[in-house]
Amino acid sequence: MNERTVMNEIKPGWYQHHRGKMYRVLFTAVNTNVTDLSVDNRVVVYEDEQGHHYVRSVEDFFTQVVINVETKPRFEFMCE
Repeated sequence: MNERTVMNEIKPGWYQHHRGKMYRVLFTAVNTNVTDLSVDNRVVVYEDEQGHHYVRSVEDFFTQVVINVETKPRFEFMCE
């Protein structure tokens, strides 16, 4: 089982963005506008340290990014 998921759900807690800022995952929600059953329609709801809220698809939240030829996760789980 992946350390960032628990029973196929996103693990709440603090994640570090690949650019260095910290964000706290609050919960996941369902994007009801996605009707294609082959697509994960969940979104991650998270906030920065100033309390600003953001929403990103689960796929996008956990995608890999390439920085200076190094592949790394967009967000990396740090702690609960």
